[in-house]
Amino acid sequence: TVLAQILRSLGLADSAGRLVDPDDALIAAYRARLDSARAEMDRFGAGGVPALVAGSGDTRRLIPSGALFGGLETLVAKLQAA
Repeated sequence: TVLAQILRSLGLADSAGRLVDPDDALIAAYRARLDSARAEMDRFGAGGVPALVAGSGDTRRLIPSGALFGGLETLVAKLQAA
């Protein structure tokens, strides 16, 4: 793959090899990360991607995805309100 070639050119042959032929540990880490992301999406009521959660700790909230496609002012306003 192109990404594997880039990794090799950066001296990351082991990473390139794992990308081309993932081992059990990499697959388990991928699945755990995916499960965590799905749980967060459910928690915030995100129905798909792109989704943007702003804030920190208990004050995090979902920013409507339409704000990502509108004007910059709309996005900034939504983020400031978070």
